[in-house]
Amino acid sequence: PFVGRPETDQQIRVWVDKAYYDNSEEMQQICVTDKEGADRYRPYTYNVDYELESTPGTISVLFKSYAFTGGAHGIDGLQSLNMSLRTGQELRYKDIFADTEGLFTFLSDFVYQSLYPKLGDIWMGSPLFTEGLEPVEASFKPFMITKKGLTIPFPTYHIAPHSQGAPVCEVPLEQLHTGSY
Repeated sequence: PFVGRPETDQQIRVWVDKAYYDNSEEMQQICVTDKEGADRYRPYTYNVDYELESTPGTISVLFKSYAFTGGAHGIDGLQSLNMSLRTGQELRYKDIFADTEGLFTFLSDFVYQSLYPKLGDIWMGSPLFTEGLEPVEASFKPFMITKKGLTIPFPTYHIAPHSQGAPVCEVPLEQLHTGSY
């Protein structure tokens, strides 16, 4: 992705190249090595894509990868880069919110309540769902800063089975501004 600012474009390019290299190396190993460690060729598919969001002061890139190595389902991966356009600094939750402990508790509850109607009773009490929403930073990575608030995309299997896809939760700016966490 390019935003038309040479320094920012270079930072994004370095990050995307590293994300692509890390993911493709991992997928290559999965695809050519069987469980006993014997090398053999297996056909596979590896796709990458991205989403780009910008606000007047930030840029967010979501790097999406998908590998099919045989079997029932492929493997997806998500990584995000959030950057201040003013300073070029990568933005993490701790750079944006003063009380990250309270934020992660809020996000855990908010995502649970938001996704309950979509996922239904059958998944809400499962260990997969509850472990994926522990009130810690790792549960809510990656994330994107948008004009409307935060977008938190979850990889397949992070909080729900493959049949439910890769859930996404939109956290409105108003909820974040109210300090309700």
